[in-house]
Amino acid sequence: MMVMSLNRCSRALLTGLLVLAVFSTPAMGLSATVSESVDTAAVDEQVSAEYEFTALYRSPDYDSWVITGETELDEVTWTVTYYDQTDSKIDQDRYTGQSFNGATVDVEDGTSRVTVNVRGDVPPIDAYTYEPMQSFVVMELGQTEVGGAVEPIDTMTATHYTPTSLAAREELETAAAALASTDAPEAERTFSNAVTAYEREEFDLATNLARDATDMAREQAGTDRRNQLILYGVSGLILLAIVGGGIYLLLQRMGGPDRLG
Repeated sequence: MMVMSLNRCSRALLTGLLVLAVFSTPAMGLSATVSESVDTAAVDEQVSAEYEFTALYRSPDYDSWVITGETELDEVTWTVTYYDQTDSKIDQDRYTGQSFNGATVDVEDGTSRVTVNVRGDVPPIDAYTYEPMQSFVVMELGQTEVGGAVEPIDTMTATHYTPTSLAAREELETAAAALASTDAPEAERTFSNAVTAYEREEFDLATNLARDATDMAREQAGTDRRNQLILYGVSGLILLAIVGGGIYLLLQRMGGPDRLG
């Protein structure tokens, strides 16, 4: 692991007692923006994510603080880059491992913007869940005074999958969409069994059950539409009969013999 230079370390130690958490109230200090994100990725895929920090110092009295980071990625490299007010790079720290601590932001270095990048491999899945989908921590960042307690800045999470789990999940989502448009108790029970199979990592079974649930839901939806059309047809015939009967009676009354004449 690479550490910061000696002069920056000594300044951090001297000012440590004066450091105050600058992100406890976002409106009063640090601005954190996601400049590169990860939403979903395959197990073992290499991914990269990045935050950018601006408005680094809440006041002249609190002008030095330390960035910390944690991740669940594997084979990790962290890159912390410091920029001055002209947006020129003035320094860069690199760390390896699933956590780091010691990247110091100090006004005396002329730092006005910082980026924190993490790169690594998506970890294996410990437990599969359908809702919500299984996820992992891409990056969890915090800030602290030297030797003080860490206060959170932000956490980025992402979902992860394998090819077989993704294929099963796509079938589950298709079935869920089909079930949303009809009332099919048997299909819902089959879907529930498919979800259970998915969460047990029985992906072939989950795929087959999800397809069965989709077929049953669509069949029920078709039956519902036919029944609705039949109902509309019967209602139309009844209405036609009523209207026709009324017209017939009216014509009979208008065209019948005048009994008084």
